[in-house]
Amino acid sequence: MSIVFAHGWTLGSELWDDVIARLVDRFGEDVNIVSYDHRGHGRSDAGPRGSGTLEQLADDLRTVIDVCAPGGKVILAGHSMGGMALLAFAERHRDLLDDRVAGAVFVCTSPGRMWNPLKRLPGFYLTAPTVLGVNNPRLLRNSWITRLGLKHGLYGGTAQTRHLNESIRQMRAVDPKIYAELGISMMRHERDGILGHFAAIPTVVFVGTRDRLTPARHGRRLAAGVDGALLLIEPGAGHMVPCERSVSVARELDALTRAVLSTSVDVIVEQTA
Repeated sequence: MSIVFAHGWTLGSELWDDVIARLVDRFGEDVNIVSYDHRGHGRSDAGPRGSGTLEQLADDLRTVIDVCAPGGKVILAGHSMGGMALLAFAERHRDLLDDRVAGAVFVCTSPGRMWNPLKRLPGFYLTAPTVLGVNNPRLLRNSWITRLGLKHGLYGGTAQTRHLNESIRQMRAVDPKIYAELGISMMRHERDGILGHFAAIPTVVFVGTRDRLTPARHGRRLAAGVDGALLLIEPGAGHMVPCERSVSVARELDALTRAVLSTSVDVIVEQTA
């Protein structure tokens, strides 16, 4: 079986390092762990203009699974934009979702209504590219004031220096065009109607009480839309729960993984009896 990790907007696969380290300690080579950079992020090329959409990220995820996790059950974990990509994946690749996905973990993400009611203002989408261009993350500098801003804007008010430095490094690696295109795609993201696709899949939703980018109400609505979903509220955590609460995230992935492996063993015993 495999666990596939999808990171958030302007970040990179390293976001999951602390979580993955704990899972490797627990499962070693028994579980295939896949963590990749979205297009235009980290070490991945940006692709052609216009390809910065959640729909394209969903198709990219399908490719990652086909190539890096071609067999067995899969658990999907998505943070922020990565969680939105999981919903787009469920919308566009229902066959693979139903056939192979055995668990889903949504961390600090949203099924839609992002930037409401601001985006309803006349001309919002016309000015959005300019606003995003001015806030190009490549312009960030690793200074004390930047770290202070991230500590209170992305994190819950406390953060390890190594996490802050790594976040800045990841942000500075993002392609500006893809950054803007994906920002607009997330503004248009409305997938509450897709949540029912996860009803038969064990699903965990994490929210941080100090998350300013995807406030807790988004995660609550996501969990409410999936029958049987487990909603976990992390007091004092911000948007970076994979870093701030890596123990909690790893614990839930550990439980999902052990459940899948246990089921797999039962099947093998029946076949060989």
